[in-house]
Amino acid sequence: MPFLESIDERDKVPHVLAQFDNGTGRPLIDLHQALLRGDSPFTAGEREQLAAFVSAVNACAYCEGAHGAAAAALGVDPGAINALIDDIETAPVNDALKPVMHLARKLTLTPSKVIQTDIRAVLDAGWGERGVYDAIQVIALYNFMNRLVDGLGLSVLPEDFSHEGKMLAQGYTPILDQFGIR
Repeated sequence: MPFLESIDERDKVPHVLAQFDNGTGRPLIDLHQALLRGDSPFTAGEREQLAAFVSAVNACAYCEGAHGAAAAALGVDPGAINALIDDIETAPVNDALKPVMHLARKLTLTPSKVIQTDIRAVLDAGWGERGVYDAIQVIALYNFMNRLVDGLGLSVLPEDFSHEGKMLAQGYTPILDQFGIR
């Protein structure tokens, strides 16, 4: 249940960005578009999976559900997020993604404890420095988004996840016009 009276129980992040038009909505959605759909060593599905995994680590059911559904719409195994939470090493994901997910968990839960060997593992998995940089940015963005969503008390409506996932799979830029975000 939303913590602010002006936010409806069915409102999503784009509704809130449009409602509280303080100039941050467009840059935030543009950042999502650049990080999750722009050029990267990671596929769009892998980046959505990373966003969903960070959200699951943070216990942000809203973002985990929406981005898990987007990852599934982009061809990612829908059971992979839960499997990653249970055990990264046995999860049904590409082995090259496992050090990225370890980094995501550590950077989310204990950011000051990230060390060179965490980064080296991602590099050794073949992602290169650009992959490390992109992964860290997605991880950071979803730690921010999880706190925004949970801080506002946005409602978790699992029946909406499939629709949201399909919408997000199309990219983030269309959200700007659809919700009137300036």
